[in-house]
Amino acid sequence: MASLSTTFILLLVTVSASVSAALSASVIEDLKSLKPPHDFNTTILKNCQHNPSLRYCSSSPMDLDEIFKSTIVASHLCNESKNPNCVESFPKIDLQNDPKMAPLYLSFNFFWKYCPLSILAIDLSNNSLRSNFPVDVLQCTQIQALDMSHNNLFGDVPIDSFSPLTNLTLLNLSYNHFSESKISDIPFFKRFNSSSFLHSGLLPDGKKFRIKAVLLLVGFPIFVILMVCCLGWLCFRRPDFLPRMLRPKHRFTPAMLKAATNRFSKKNLMGKSESVDIYQGTLRDGADVRIEIYRGERHPTLIEECKILVQ
Repeated sequence: MASLSTTFILLLVTVSASVSAALSASVIEDLKSLKPPHDFNTTILKNCQHNPSLRYCSSSPMDLDEIFKSTIVASHLCNESKNPNCVESFPKIDLQNDPKMAPLYLSFNFFWKYCPLSILAIDLSNNSLRSNFPVDVLQCTQIQALDMSHNNLFGDVPIDSFSPLTNLTLLNLSYNHFSESKISDIPFFKRFNSSSFLHSGLLPDGKKFRIKAVLLLVGFPIFVILMVCCLGWLCFRRPDFLPRMLRPKHRFTPAMLKAATNRFSKKNLMGKSESVDIYQGTLRDGADVRIEIYRGERHPTLIEECKILVQ
């Protein structure tokens, strides 16, 4: 790691000699106008000869403009990350509680592409970042710690992109809004406990599960009781609502007769005498009926006559 830091320092020193003004935030925001110095290519080649593991050494052909901009951003980010010995080492990206700067650095895809191997930790927590997971960050495959907590990140977590991070021992994705995923079933994520994913949307919410369980335990018996009451009402008051095969034959309840005659309205009254009222009506199945309502002492005799008629 010491030789790697030295290589990175040589590159920064060479660049800073030609672009000393590049340490202002305004330059970072206007990288398109920056061009590498004339001897930049030579410096890059020497660095790759000294340390072939540098990320830009494996790119072919080399994009010198991107590599140059990456070194400028690295220099700025080193200062922003509160590293006391920024020129000597660059072990951590610390943009915690810096919502103005964090989105800016996340937009520099070329920086993450050539992420310095000296960076071992990235802290972008508490920045109110509202986007999908910034997958470019995971190109820093050597990192040991990653904190993206307390943001507004949403969508799916790029599970496959985490696999190359074999050195990662600390992960915090808590307090985000990711889509629920069974990360607990994936071997890579089993090395982290649930505190890494609190209120992130990635793990099933125990509170929601308890609410569903209570609703099921309470709601299901209530549903059964309501169904029994409903079926009882149909059987004893309105059997004409039951399927034809379940309807009792020759059975007419007062509720059925009331419905057929529109509550025994005067419009349905066909005739009336001292002992009987005669109504016309229509049953629910469309059959026209005549309904006679008897008064007085003929009740037992009427029942016997009805039995004979039914037979």
